[in-house]
Amino acid sequence: MAQISINIVTWNGMRFLPDALKSILGQTHQDFKIIVVDNGSTDGTVEYVRTNLPKITLLRNVRNLGFARGHNQGFHLALDKWPTEERDKCFVLIANQDLILEPDFLEKITRFARANTRGAIFGGKLLRAYFKPEDEEFEEKIKSDVLDSTGLVMKKSRRVIDRGAGEQDSGQYDEKSEVFGISGALALIRASALDDIRYKDEYFDEDFFSYKEDIDLGWRMRLRGWQSYYVPQARAFHFRGAYSPTKASASEKIRLRRQRPFFIKVHSFSNHYLALLKTGFIRHMVVDFPLIFLYELKKCAYSFFFEPRVFWRGVADFLKKLGPILQKRKYIFSRIMIKPKELRKWFE
Repeated sequence: MAQISINIVTWNGMRFLPDALKSILGQTHQDFKIIVVDNGSTDGTVEYVRTNLPKITLLRNVRNLGFARGHNQGFHLALDKWPTEERDKCFVLIANQDLILEPDFLEKITRFARANTRGAIFGGKLLRAYFKPEDEEFEEKIKSDVLDSTGLVMKKSRRVIDRGAGEQDSGQYDEKSEVFGISGALALIRASALDDIRYKDEYFDEDFFSYKEDIDLGWRMRLRGWQSYYVPQARAFHFRGAYSPTKASASEKIRLRRQRPFFIKVHSFSNHYLALLKTGFIRHMVVDFPLIFLYELKKCAYSFFFEPRVFWRGVADFLKKLGPILQKRKYIFSRIMIKPKELRKWFE
């Protein structure tokens, strides 16, 4: 029985999915199974998988249930196949539909994961890929040397960023290292760690729907004493919209933000505060209050004046989920395995 399950949640991803699956099926390490959970795609995704890859396990949802719930469905399908006593040696690779893995990605990252038994989440070096229009009917796929993520970094302001995002890759992140967390775009997760942080039937928190659920998961893993590792030798490429060879300027970031769907901006806004409330030590937030306040003031002021619908819908979403999040916080803090100062060192 394969000890690795590669789980992909799809939603209208036919532009990317064939290349993603081709790169997975071409891995040098072949001992895995693939689970595709489709969130109500209408672009032929389901028909493509059924026709071309009938051996893949396919679960079809009639509507978009969100990134978190879709992956939870995949986690259940994967973990139910593994005996509880063997799950420390089993892994789930969660992968976005818009990725291309290097042929040895799985081989290199699983080798490291098997040798580091307190590691819960492992990520490789993610670089950016783009579609560059050549003419009206053809788009060239660009695999760039621009970094997308080399792990998640938690600032003292509680802003979380993808380390290295937008930088040219010149080897500055070529050392294996422990990091705060790993981007949910592509992460290898130990099955026993998923069991350990599970809340009822949830691994990812379904109150997050989509966006920042990877931050929440990594944070909860740390509170239980698990570790997250960056493995640069395992490389993959992540599509990021229009071609842009350099790190975005402030004006470019605003332009790109305005292009993001309304519901994503709402979930990003509310999920940020849900994560802070759910997993943050109060003593840490008191110490860092000036930095947190300045960051939140700028963030809220921008949303209030320039995106008022996002602001008010985000506030409403936060208040709606406040009760369940407080219940989850109570559960999480009743099971903490580390001292506050051990978490504190990850705030930069």
